[in-house]
Amino acid sequence: MNKEFFSILLDDCREGAEVWAEQLTDASKRAYVRTVFSFIEGNSHRLKLLWLECHKEGYIKLSEKELNCINGFKIEEDGQKKIIKSAFKDSIKSSFSIASNAFNIKNPLITTGDDWRNFSRALEIRHRLTHPKTIEDLDVSIQNMQVVESACEFYRKATIELVTKL
Repeated sequence: MNKEFFSILLDDCREGAEVWAEQLTDASKRAYVRTVFSFIEGNSHRLKLLWLECHKEGYIKLSEKELNCINGFKIEEDGQKKIIKSAFKDSIKSSFSIASNAFNIKNPLITTGDDWRNFSRALEIRHRLTHPKTIEDLDVSIQNMQVVESACEFYRKATIELVTKL
């Protein structure tokens, strides 16, 4: 995994957190929410690439379905490959489940319960900010920021738990 890529995303999150905490402006809060989800999406994508590399090097064995998932394909009933764009939550889930299956470890990303519901709420906030339709869509309350922070912590803990089990 490219350390520079990860470092840039992580640094963006740290700096974004500092800026919104100091300034408390709507723009700084919106920027931070977008930055957090850029980190999550980028990190999850890189994890999938890591699992693919581990498969190619013979460290793990991935199923054809898992390989297709990583490569963005779905096999249709007629056997044809169809390019797919995974939904954000499905992509996050698969980055963890593929590793959990391949390395025979318990999946640390628990997608039931309050933490996952909170993650989903934070993602809705991100979607609202990224695809605004009204002026109200651009509003980010302190409560929204707490939801995003909680979701970020949930993802961080699950990622650390996954990596330390490998």
